[in-house]
Amino acid sequence: MRKINEQEYKRWLLVVLEDIDEYCKKNGITYFLSSGTALGAVRHKGYIPWDDDIDIIMKRPEYEKFVSSFETDKCKVLTFNNTKDYLYQYAKICYKRSKVVEWVVPEIKELGINIDLFPLDGMPDELIKRRIHQDRLMLLGKFKTLLIRSRKLLPEAVRFILPYRWALKRLEHIAKKYKPENCDYIGNIVGTTVRHFEAPISCFSSTVRMEFEGKQYPVPIKYRTYLKCLFGPDYMTPPPVEKRVTHHNFTAYIDD
Repeated sequence: MRKINEQEYKRWLLVVLEDIDEYCKKNGITYFLSSGTALGAVRHKGYIPWDDDIDIIMKRPEYEKFVSSFETDKCKVLTFNNTKDYLYQYAKICYKRSKVVEWVVPEIKELGINIDLFPLDGMPDELIKRRIHQDRLMLLGKFKTLLIRSRKLLPEAVRFILPYRWALKRLEHIAKKYKPENCDYIGNIVGTTVRHFEAPISCFSSTVRMEFEGKQYPVPIKYRTYLKCLFGPDYMTPPPVEKRVTHHNFTAYIDD
């Protein structure tokens, strides 16, 4: 396999995104560009210049339909339910003829050039209950990260009693407590170390297609409200130069 640089990696991500888009249109699955990818579409019509990944989101029922059925000639989906050494509580859609080695976590043998797919889960209507729900997941996520990073240091008996996969399953169980269709707010709440966003469910009632690197992809219909929830009211203003940081923490290879 041939090692590739960041710019080539980003071009291959677009191949994965196009494959996902075609599959979702064919199978009636709704997804949205999310986080910095949605902001990039709105503000830059493509990648944020200092960004090096693509994120998408789906409401939990769509997410589960997708991860249980998706595979194409080009790509496959990895989750902790279908991949033995998988470390994350969300899915990754990988290009099959590639490999990615992450620097700060144990190797995932099947990991390739990938797009992160996060579920959107329901949240309590009352603010204080939302905060408690988020904080509970955040603390469990931190515990999972600690288990993963200390695997080589913990005695085997401790690893057996408290396997990190237990934490992954517990995170998913808690996140699914509130069904999106019964809630006024939903969010990507399966994060690890920080509070993730919440937004009115009306933001995701449908999609609007916007340009991203020369092609049209879906963002939430109320993308302005969504982006304000994530980035604040000045989301169209780029951050200061010193905060334009790329988090490139892996090495990628492609099989030509």
